[in-house]
Amino acid sequence: MDPSYIIEKPKEGVKGKCLVCKLLFPDDEIRLGYRETDATIEKGPWKWNHITCVPIDRWDTAEEVYGDVTEIPGVAATEGAAARVGMAHSNARASADHHAKKTADETIAQHAAKEEEASRKQAEKAKAKAEAKRVAEEEERRQAAASGG
Repeated sequence: MDPSYIIEKPKEGVKGKCLVCKLLFPDDEIRLGYRETDATIEKGPWKWNHITCVPIDRWDTAEEVYGDVTEIPGVAATEGAAARVGMAHSNARASADHHAKKTADETIAQHAAKEEEASRKQAEKAKAKAEAKRVAEEEERRQAAASGG
């Protein structure tokens, strides 16, 4: 059974909180309700998020279920919801893309730093080896000179 989603304004007199930001829903603000687990899909309680708090994976799942986030039940019946839902979905996508790029950039920087550190250690090792060879050769020359050779 597919997950269920709904867009609506809070019921009059009912104050719920967004499960992401933990803030109350204002009476006139639309929100996304969802039932995603097997235990809740058929008859469980709705869970709610401000549409601006919905993570991209939830939007993507709703899009898979309905074909487009603007087709989520309740969007058509709620004035101005289609534009706001579409914008919230776009913003969540942009935020996720930005986060993914930032994470990739950080990973690249970490790998570059590790390679630089490995290269530095290798150079230090080569320098120490060359110094040890130079000292050994100098000691040989000194011993040869001391033995008259």
